[in-house]
Amino acid sequence: EMVTPGKNGELVDCGNVEELAEKINGLLDNPDLLKTMGDFSRKLVLENYTWDLVVKRLINELNF
Repeated sequence: EMVTPGKNGELVDCGNVEELAEKINGLLDNPDLLKTMGDFSRKLVLENYTWDLVVKRLINELNF
């Protein structure tokens, strides 16, 4: 749910070692894309998954 292929990661079929190796090699061959994905991922976490935000959501869900 958190990974958007090509934006902040890649998805592979469970147990498909060849596909995993292909995706890893593709990212290693493209450091600019890897940096962009890392930057996007960091932004996603800072905007949605900091401890403060998680606690606020939890409090709202529990109706405190």
